[in-house]
Amino acid sequence: MYTFRSQEQSDATYREMQNNISKHPRLKHIHACATQGSAFFIYKGCTHQVLTVMPGGDTHVVYLKHTNPLLQLRTQPGIVYIFGYTQV
Repeated sequence: MYTFRSQEQSDATYREMQNNISKHPRLKHIHACATQGSAFFIYKGCTHQVLTVMPGGDTHVVYLKHTNPLLQLRTQPGIVYIFGYTQV
């Protein structure tokens, strides 16, 4: 399994990202990888939600429990953190 991380500046909401994931110039690559079997978690810093992009390309906005490790990360508002997981 490979993991990777990236971050981008954005003021988009989770719903906007979810609705445009297959069309947005940067998000469409994430969606394309997900349709091939990768999984992604798109986290906006200092929030209690995450956009999950499941293998196959389905997306879900999920509320995080207070014990979720993402909430322990040092993050900044307005920064989107992208975590990807894939198998060889």
